[in-house]
Amino acid sequence: DSARRVRAANLTVQWDIWEEPNWHGWWNASNGSQAQFFETWRYAVRRLRAIDPAAQIVGPSLNKYDPSTNPPTNWLQPFLLFAQQENVLPDILTWHEILPSQGPRSIAWHAEDARSFMRQHGIAVRGIGINEVGSSDRQTNPGLVVWYLASLEAANVSFAARACWQDDAETVNNCRTQTLDGILTPQFQPRAAYWAYRRYAELAGELISVVYDDAVDGIASLDHGAKAVRLLLLFTHRLFLFIKHFDLKIHEFACPVSFRWEKPVVKQVV
Repeated sequence: DSARRVRAANLTVQWDIWEEPNWHGWWNASNGSQAQFFETWRYAVRRLRAIDPAAQIVGPSLNKYDPSTNPPTNWLQPFLLFAQQENVLPDILTWHEILPSQGPRSIAWHAEDARSFMRQHGIAVRGIGINEVGSSDRQTNPGLVVWYLASLEAANVSFAARACWQDDAETVNNCRTQTLDGILTPQFQPRAAYWAYRRYAELAGELISVVYDDAVDGIASLDHGAKAVRLLLLFTHRLFLFIKHFDLKIHEFACPVSFRWEKPVVKQVV
């Protein structure tokens, strides 16, 4: 019924068939096996596409990226091979990046690993999406927000979505409040993470590369019309992370352009 109503209303939605099927809380709690999930996926995709051939389907939305080096818990590669064989591949391949044990930079490595596997097996999807980003202990740290954003850009994903969690500092669950998943307080005031997202949204023009190291990472844009470079940088200092936003006016530039941070200045490398 939902698929028919969406099609009748000419809405554009993405169908996410199941949430984290590889986690016991969402799938194995009912004693479901991997093979049973694959069958559920096949049935759902075929039903959706029978009702709406243009339906946009994302999945399998695993709770983590499981690399090929860990076959006992590997869901992604068997899923892709099954979906290819049954002609039920998702339009967008999705998983979550929410484990505290994995840093933001792992996102780009995971995306490349997935693309490499798909190239080897002739599997074609429209893109990769990370539909939950950020662990519960990192949700309000603006430096880590920038680190995640920079890593998502480096991974060239089609889309990403911020994860929501229980917020002990505000004693609320950010999945159930109108706080933009916790970047606002329950009184709708900006928290530190809000400013990282706002500066990211203000980047204009063409994204250019930032040469990162263990001390700095970030995102930069080149606005040809305004002849301006905007940088949103993450700095690490011992156990602390903080951000800095720069707007630089330039008179002449050539492409391609990248920036390397060399304390205490930014210099153009062409």
